[in-house]
Amino acid sequence: MYKLAELADWRRTDQPETTASVKVALAGGRWLPYLEPARKRIREGRGFELRLWDGRGIEDPAGSYSLSLYGVHFRDRGAMSCARFLFPVGFDVERMIEASRDIAARVRFKSGHGGLTFAYNPTYKAVAFEEIYYRARRFWCIDVEDLEATLAARSRGLKTVSWITMLGSALDLHPELSQRLKEYSLKSRLELTDHPNGSVAVIGTEPVVGDVNRPGNIPDEYFQASRILEPAFIQDHPDFYTDFFSDPNTMNWIRRFVDPAGWR
Repeated sequence: MYKLAELADWRRTDQPETTASVKVALAGGRWLPYLEPARKRIREGRGFELRLWDGRGIEDPAGSYSLSLYGVHFRDRGAMSCARFLFPVGFDVERMIEASRDIAARVRFKSGHGGLTFAYNPTYKAVAFEEIYYRARRFWCIDVEDLEATLAARSRGLKTVSWITMLGSALDLHPELSQRLKEYSLKSRLELTDHPNGSVAVIGTEPVVGDVNRPGNIPDEYFQASRILEPAFIQDHPDFYTDFFSDPNTMNWIRRFVDPAGWR
């Protein structure tokens, strides 16, 4: 299945919506011609939406795979874009690490993170975030994800430290932090690798849920890395999609490893 800004709903890739740009792409033998409207928007510097999905619901026992790419234009900041890869819980963690390093080698980026995340059906977003709020209080290492809100954040920087944390141009104003994190990696379970467009930090061999009700369930590296990188954290973030995350709870969650008392 695929979804573009021009489409009101998902379409099957074997039954694509035919537009003028798709016809040109078909005639030219372009790869995945049904995505041509999004390519055209990107070439023209416009906002875009490009999503691929295997068609399975998040409750499917086999899991669900999806790729979401967004580009948004803001009057005062220009274009902002992001990418999200969603894999089933049992996905090979080594392939996730390899993918993050490959992206850091090939793509200019500000920041990124990977690990476990709370998934939800967008149709029931408000109800889902009420439940996520309570679960996030207990499971600190599971990401709370709201791409639209994060893209709208006015300050540049890192959203959070995760199992995988990608450090790109978000550290441009704080170049000394890379060296501090590298020194810390030599005496901890944090592995730091450098790449042409930034570095990738990985904590331990696999992601954890970070259950605060079980002492020792959150590796100390999450706290120490967050405190090292704190100057590069975003300073504002729109509230997540529920009254429970209203100010200051959203920022308290973002800073939970820096200031644990603020989120407990």
